[in-house]
Amino acid sequence: MDAYEGKFFGNRQQARNAARAAFGIENLGLGDVYLVKKTTDVDYNDVLQSFMPAQIFGTITLALAACTAGNQDNVLICPGTYTEALTVSKADVRLIGLGSTPHSTVIDGDGGVCATITGVDVSFENLHFTTTGAAIVCMYGTGLVGGPSVKNCHFTQIELTSLACIQIAGATTRGVRVTGCAFLGASGSADALNLTGKQAYIEDNSAEDLNTTEATCFGSTTYGQGTSNLAV
Repeated sequence: MDAYEGKFFGNRQQARNAARAAFGIENLGLGDVYLVKKTTDVDYNDVLQSFMPAQIFGTITLALAACTAGNQDNVLICPGTYTEALTVSKADVRLIGLGSTPHSTVIDGDGGVCATITGVDVSFENLHFTTTGAAIVCMYGTGLVGGPSVKNCHFTQIELTSLACIQIAGATTRGVRVTGCAFLGASGSADALNLTGKQAYIEDNSAEDLNTTEATCFGSTTYGQGTSNLAV
């Protein structure tokens, strides 16, 4: 069983190599690799394990529980819609959608916050976050020493009437990094980002049907936003 649990360095390396080859993922963390998939087909498990020696879970929440804080673990999420309100509490965990686009791998908060972040330096990549509610954000974090990294993700909150799709407060050592993301709303009173703390890196993002004043929609000019963000 250990051969599939990714606890030995060789298996972790095999899992990282397989992920790079199959999904084009470059910079996986040095820790364990955990797979999340929707299907209950046991044969599907066998196929995954045959090329990627990793533990397989049916929910993202269970995979996050298996991660070790500070270990640079990787949670690779197969395409599908996951109706979960995630709490990402462990440092240095990376969540990556394995679909061809962010829309292939959906985290649906179903009226709650999709991802509440309390862990330092976590990261999200190639995922689609969506939820409902007039004052419910897609991603929330506070009191963080190191802010999260969000890359090539999409956010949909067409009921949001205030606040922002991503709301992160208090990143005091390393600021938030948001690159290549798209935000869809339905209110000019809501922003894509609401950030406080250490200077952030915000670049190559777009927002539709949110605040069209780019300097505030993407977190305010006081946080070092890039020059290539677009709000329409």
